[in-house]
Amino acid sequence: MTESSLITLNEKSVQNNLAFLKKKMGKNVILSAVVKANAYGHGIEQIVPLFEKYGIRHYSVFSYSEAIRVYNSLSESCTIMIMGWISDKEIIAAIEKNIEFYIFNTERLRVAIECAKQLNKKVCIHLEAETGMNRTGLNDEELT
Repeated sequence: MTESSLITLNEKSVQNNLAFLKKKMGKNVILSAVVKANAYGHGIEQIVPLFEKYGIRHYSVFSYSEAIRVYNSLSESCTIMIMGWISDKEIIAAIEKNIEFYIFNTERLRVAIECAKQLNKKVCIHLEAETGMNRTGLNDEELT
């Protein structure tokens, strides 16, 4: 039998680390807190308000369910970006909540455009380019 793990969030360390990153990268850089997998075990509902307190306004997640957890943990509107797969139903809900997401094939692009038209809303999508690994993403022909 193994012991449970314990993660301690140190607010001063978070503040110092973010200040260091901002100083190194400059004021015009957008930092995205990748909080997928329950913020890597730290807890989305615990870490997002802490990051928000120190100026993080962009969050990256894997799924729509994680995006909603971030959305519900924020005190003000921030950018949330889904990096993984979302269903057609989730695409509609994401557009309604101004949640950004990745598109990695032309069929999903058509679905996203149609959903945005149905809702009469603009949508911010990110196009994933196939870079030679032959895994996912739009190829050269699809991007032109």
